[in-house]
Amino acid sequence: MKYLKIVVVAALSAMVVTGCGDTGPASQDKAVVEPSASTTPASAPKQDGTASRPFDFGTLATSSAKSTWDVTVTEPVTTGGAALILAENPYNEVKDGWDYVLGRMTSVVNENLPSADAGEPMHPAASVVPVFIGSDGRIYDTWNDNSAVAMEEDWTGQPDIIGKTGVETTGRFAIQVPSAAIPGGQFATRNEVKGTVLYFGEPVK
Repeated sequence: MKYLKIVVVAALSAMVVTGCGDTGPASQDKAVVEPSASTTPASAPKQDGTASRPFDFGTLATSSAKSTWDVTVTEPVTTGGAALILAENPYNEVKDGWDYVLGRMTSVVNENLPSADAGEPMHPAASVVPVFIGSDGRIYDTWNDNSAVAMEEDWTGQPDIIGKTGVETTGRFAIQVPSAAIPGGQFATRNEVKGTVLYFGEPVK
């Protein structure tokens, strides 16, 4: 019996050693998975209304920190503006070497409305206006030579509204700009109280 015990122990020891050192085909077939490079695209630069990161046309943005008005620009026109203005009213002035850029400005009263102004008449044109930043670095507005053009749905001619969050007003605008300063220029809005400028749309091609 003693001899039988020695044989059994030896056999078990061999099995243990063989299992620990197993390098057979099963272990060699295991694939090594390498981490793949990330395919997540880099996030686009955040729009903030600056010249390099302008808001898309139609994006509502607060015209200045704590301003009562959220504003946006839509329907941009950068070629043939003078002809459109003269077609609406032949008495509109077009200076030699100048043209018009057109658009629509919309404003919405936001939650920053002071309680003292709630229910009172107000007009966004007294606080924020559409402008065009020419490629010459100058700011052009609707009051060129202290005279705005006559046009349908005129932004400056919109009626007063009552101060109430969510109330919207909209109107068209036309800005006379030197023709040479239109390419490379951009539409924008200017807060008349803070002087803050928000850019909308990429530079004109």
